[in-house]
Amino acid sequence: MLAEEHRTIPEHKKWQYDPDPFAAKAAVEERQRRAAAKRDKPETEEESDLRIFDGNSDVRMATTLRDQVESAIKKVSDYAPVLVVF
Repeated sequence: MLAEEHRTIPEHKKWQYDPDPFAAKAAVEERQRRAAAKRDKPETEEESDLRIFDGNSDVRMATTLRDQVESAIKKVSDYAPVLVVF
């Protein structure tokens, strides 16, 4: 029964069942150090620009204005397709 429990524990809790507590502590600290470094990594300009659109906000506008905006986007995408990303 205990062996079954050891096999089913989540990866982030396996350190609790490690026979060597010092090695387990070192492994946990290393994992936490890597996670902190990943969090503190400065984001690129593209990542920060994309983060602005994470809210998926609604855009409400008049039909005529929407037609104008869509027309402008289509013109730009025909001229420079790399600038328009959907």
